[in-house]
Amino acid sequence: MTDMQTILATQRDAFMAELPVTKAVRLDRLKRAAAMVRDNAAAFCDAVSEDFGHRSREQTMITDIGASLAPIAHAAKHLDRWMRRERRAVQFPLGLLGARAWVEYQPKGRHRHHRAVEFSG
Repeated sequence: MTDMQTILATQRDAFMAELPVTKAVRLDRLKRAAAMVRDNAAAFCDAVSEDFGHRSREQTMITDIGASLAPIAHAAKHLDRWMRRERRAVQFPLGLLGARAWVEYQPKGRHRHHRAVEFSG
């Protein structure tokens, strides 16, 4: 196994050992992610400007910083609803015996965020 595969396997094992992740932990992670983006916005703007040769700070704030913060805020706002159990019907005759069924959605631990945006300006 390569070093990268070892690192990824270790991260996946740690993630799986923590399941199920509570609402408080998820909300804390979202808040910390937003704070990290906000606190480092100037450094991100400088790095993007250097990568593009020159790119205005305002454009980066709108297209990269703002576009990263909005989904985080959206997720924090809707987290309660997304984590709520969804009741399901129970097949006969189990319902008569007091059985209940529901679905609890859990993250799989795999997220691929593809965001390649090229702007000239």
